[in-house]
Amino acid sequence: MAKKKNFIQRLFSTDKPVESRTFINAGVGGGVNSPLQVDTQGALKIDIVYAVIKVISEGFASLPTKIYSKKNGLVKVEKLHDQYDLLKSNPSKLYTSFSFKRSLAVNYLIYGNSYAKIIRDRNGRPISYRILDPRDTMPFLVELPDGTEEIWFKSWEKDYITKGSDMIAWCDLSTDPTMGVSRITQHAELLGMSKASLDFRNKLYANGLKISGVVSYPTEAAVSNDQLRELRASFQGIYGGVQEGTKVAFLNNGAKFEPIKSSMNFADVQHIESERFTRESILSIFLTPQGKLGMGDSKYNNLEAMQTDFDRNVLMPMCISFEQELNRKILRDSEKRTHYVKCEMDALSRADMSTRSEYFERAINSGQMTINETRAYQDLAPVEGGDKTLIMVNNLFPLDKMDEFVKSMTNNNNNNTNEK
Repeated sequence: MAKKKNFIQRLFSTDKPVESRTFINAGVGGGVNSPLQVDTQGALKIDIVYAVIKVISEGFASLPTKIYSKKNGLVKVEKLHDQYDLLKSNPSKLYTSFSFKRSLAVNYLIYGNSYAKIIRDRNGRPISYRILDPRDTMPFLVELPDGTEEIWFKSWEKDYITKGSDMIAWCDLSTDPTMGVSRITQHAELLGMSKASLDFRNKLYANGLKISGVVSYPTEAAVSNDQLRELRASFQGIYGGVQEGTKVAFLNNGAKFEPIKSSMNFADVQHIESERFTRESILSIFLTPQGKLGMGDSKYNNLEAMQTDFDRNVLMPMCISFEQELNRKILRDSEKRTHYVKCEMDALSRADMSTRSEYFERAINSGQMTINETRAYQDLAPVEGGDKTLIMVNNLFPLDKMDEFVKSMTNNNNNNTNEK
């Protein structure tokens, strides 16, 4: 839990947050101490980490974020709400809605915390957002003069204090609801191994994956250390690196060179199995199926099952926590019972128009949605008569006319009976 100080103590505190640029140490090789240092930004240089964070953050940013109202059982998009455009398309002069949400998601995934300061007008309405560096932002518990407590934030980037109600604070998994834990920090050893593995692979490629050869001298030849170093440099020019044989070496003192054709390749090195393990482990940290990154994944029977798993385990928890934080901070108290912010998860399937059409058709036929509700999901204007709930009898029939329909059917049955 955030450390509690009274209002005056925190306001003038010079304490700085613990540096979250995490350093990761890993030893590689049989007992060889080869320390590597990878900070939270350096982790993005690991290809699998960069790819998975890109897939998740851009998947989240692709979801339209809208304000809805629910009154008398009727749900509708509040396009005239003063926060609608701010969330959907224009959160700031500095970024678009997509880049804003993507940056928030990247911070969330890397650092475990994502912060955006809410800029309000004189009437208290949010008019803009400003993303803050989570490495320089620290939550703290403030005891106010009336004895109540609030979570506030101090930013060393701009050296200002922000009330909790004016800060979007989006936190990843943690025992402390005021501060999330970085997945990269929690799995530092695994990421260090992955970085070491990549470096090892690159060195193998750079050296051509083989031993250059053996240089032998006659027993009577006297060769100094300087001559040996010179000879080694000459042969590295020939056999070292990706492009081999581009230089010529001259031997003296009766030396002979016997090249060795090594049979060593990746298949012979268990290193490739280690790489596969670390890649799969990193994907599991972010709960992301391999297929989302174009890798083979036999766990799923089809792409739809894989996408459903990704949506449910990755995007949905992120959306729910993000929505709840916005509902707390940007809606007026008078709106909190009737309005809510929602990330439209169904937007992910917009490309599959056939599936969407079938879904909406079933929803209309069963009376679960009105025609105008399905049109609102597709950003289409309402049509006259489209707010009536319909059900499928023989043909679509307005639900509010059901009594008339039942009465007419009863009369028809009675007439048929009398005729008999």
